[in-house]
Amino acid sequence: LLRLAEVPLNQYDPALTRMIREIHFTGFTCIRLLRYSSDKKIVPYLADTWFLHPDGRTWEFSLKRGVLFHDGSPVRARDVRFSFERLMNPALSSPYAQLFSVIEGADDFIAGRARSVSGIRVLDDQRLQFVLKSSFNYFLSLLALGYSSIVKEDAEHFSKPFSRGQVISAGPFSFSADAEDGEARDTLLANPNFVNGRPFIDRVEIRRDIANQVEELVAGGLDVSYNITAAAMKSLRERGFTGTEHSYLSRYCYGLAVNFAKRGAFAAYPELRRALAMAVDKDALVRGELEGQALRADTLLSPELFDAGGAVWLPYDPAEAKRIVDSYRSRTDLAKTFRVAIRDYPAVPRLAEIEERLGSVFAELGLSVAFDRCPLAKPIDSYRDEYDFIFLGFLPELDLYSAVEPFINPNGGDNYFGYRNDELFALLEDSIAVQDLHERHERFLTIVERLTKDVFMVPLFFLKSVCAARSEEHTSELQ
Repeated sequence: LLRLAEVPLNQYDPALTRMIREIHFTGFTCIRLLRYSSDKKIVPYLADTWFLHPDGRTWEFSLKRGVLFHDGSPVRARDVRFSFERLMNPALSSPYAQLFSVIEGADDFIAGRARSVSGIRVLDDQRLQFVLKSSFNYFLSLLALGYSSIVKEDAEHFSKPFSRGQVISAGPFSFSADAEDGEARDTLLANPNFVNGRPFIDRVEIRRDIANQVEELVAGGLDVSYNITAAAMKSLRERGFTGTEHSYLSRYCYGLAVNFAKRGAFAAYPELRRALAMAVDKDALVRGELEGQALRADTLLSPELFDAGGAVWLPYDPAEAKRIVDSYRSRTDLAKTFRVAIRDYPAVPRLAEIEERLGSVFAELGLSVAFDRCPLAKPIDSYRDEYDFIFLGFLPELDLYSAVEPFINPNGGDNYFGYRNDELFALLEDSIAVQDLHERHERFLTIVERLTKDVFMVPLFFLKSVCAARSEEHTSELQ
């Protein structure tokens, strides 16, 4: 038995997941053609072998034999085709559909001009091909991510979302429809037919009604808790916690996103956005409010994901920031009160003090600002009509293309607030066929630099977090 806690999910459908808690659940219950190993390498999952044809754009996959869905039926190549066509079905409105426009015939299908994707070809029950428009060096990475989960062919759900308990896949755990659970608990059972062998854990219980995970961990109600702050971890130790700890740098980039959909002054003028970024003393924020338990963010991507060589393209310079803002007062309306939403992240410590610091940044620029604290349950696209800025956390994917594309594609899955930079998007698309590793890195360095300088968000920090687990002997007692 493994007991952990997550906040309630908005989506159980892998094609529609956006939040990290939803991605976690998908990882527990669903299978993909490929997966990322712990050292970030692409390895087999449902696919046994794959190869690229001499034309440079046709990928052929052979599935592992004998793989079963949770209901006991066999996984076939047609289920793979169904899963990707479903993801691209315009009626489903998956935020990831455009990522797969690289497949031949996908544009016509996404636009509703074709009934199937011509570039997905089923050869037999165990083999299928993906024919791309051209060489695309990140295609395998797309197949390893959560939204590429393989689900059982189900005509009823081709155009509508799966709800809780409806997804049939072949992941390490299956959903248990225990009537006693209700919405406050998801119970998952070990899949005895899992392709990589039966999990060592018989059952996973995910609690969704716990207000204080640290208290529950001390009391013995949880076995694992993650995203624990340094202060909370100190409290755990003081109260006699003797379990294991694992420190890590979160990939979540917390920052101030600009709402381009409101078409205000900051949306219209990149110089104003750059001034705002230059006005924030991120080092002081990390030392002060975050008590050193964070890393300043100079780009959207953490240094573990992308090495920018320590570049700081928008250094702290409050005097220059104020000069820029003052120079725009005669050109645009800067006398209004700018509205800022603060998403109430439990993992972010001292949000009130962070809000106070951001308020002082606007004040020093001579700008009026009003803050609203918003619950995480508030849908992220509901901010578009009300707020000029939103404090939030973005979670980039592991591969560089998928890490950047959703933010700069006008139709991207994480482009919530109407950001558009056609020149930057063209640079990203031009990088698709580049095979040389050094050239790819240099291309992405240019893309990340231009994205940072265009300031679709002001990146602030990456949190240093802890995952704590109760000791093995305690866990065994609870079993």
